[in-house]
Amino acid sequence: MANIRFLAACANDPKFTPDQLIPAIAKKHPLSWSDKLLYRYAIIPETQKKLIGLGMGFAWTNSRPNPGPGRIPSFNPVKFLNFGLPLDDTIDNVDDPPIWNLRKHKGFDYHWDGLETNLTETSIMGALAAGTPPDNVPLKDLQRVEDFILSVTPPDYPFEVNEVLVSQGKPLFDNNCASCHAFGGDRTGTDIPVEEVGTDDHRIEMWTQAAVDKYLEVGDGQEWDFTHVQKQNGYIAVALDGIWLRSPYLHNGSVPYLTDLLEIPEKRTKVFYRGYDVYNSEKVGFISEGTSAETEGFKYDTSLDGNSNQGHLYGTELSTEEKQALVEYLKTL
Repeated sequence: MANIRFLAACANDPKFTPDQLIPAIAKKHPLSWSDKLLYRYAIIPETQKKLIGLGMGFAWTNSRPNPGPGRIPSFNPVKFLNFGLPLDDTIDNVDDPPIWNLRKHKGFDYHWDGLETNLTETSIMGALAAGTPPDNVPLKDLQRVEDFILSVTPPDYPFEVNEVLVSQGKPLFDNNCASCHAFGGDRTGTDIPVEEVGTDDHRIEMWTQAAVDKYLEVGDGQEWDFTHVQKQNGYIAVALDGIWLRSPYLHNGSVPYLTDLLEIPEKRTKVFYRGYDVYNSEKVGFISEGTSAETEGFKYDTSLDGNSNQGHLYGTELSTEEKQALVEYLKTL
């Protein structure tokens, strides 16, 4: 969103004129007399028009928190721009979900809220969201992508672990987490009602039945079609393979460390900086505070709408020692 706002601001700047831009371009690339005419009367005016239109099309984002690095506005752009659905006040900023081990995830619902149950359709949805026309979906190329991500495995935890704590943490995981987060768990890969999990519900409110209906129509007459798109009212209980590398946590990336996630929301970090790539092996997550994080990161304020770090109280009642053992085991998944 920041990039789009920047481009629109450039186009609206009084200096966005042929008299200003053509000499600047000529300093980097020689322009013939005909090139200058083309830039003056066609390329620059049309570029300005398109960029201003782009800014107007995304003006609704001005009332939403900025996603920041590693997060995307998931489906509101498609709802409002592609499908022409009425503007609403929903917020759809979410973390990019991991795409490794998808062969082991077969049968799980896709996206944070389980709006899809078919991997191929999920890939097509991504292509459409990126601007691919429905009649030009590159099915063979998407199949290559799908074949690749089915084979990608999560990286192993790169630091030393305490094997004694790992052995103590496994039964804690089995008794407290496995039913929702282990492969083979009764609820793993399924939708957990938002009333139960208690996490920020903006993403749930964003995905409407009207959006489902539009997606079900968009493939009509194409060699592909959508048949597995759905509306649910919760978030998927994801398997925790490679969990050490998934910070920040929760669907909206509102909890910087795995140790934070095992605390009640009142004790979780309220303001932090995401985007710094130095790892904290003790807290399990990327360093989110301090001068370097502030300099290189994006300020994340959990008090903003859509950024809430509430909910997911599972494991918060464990003792300090049990939490330490559980975290040590989670590093090995």
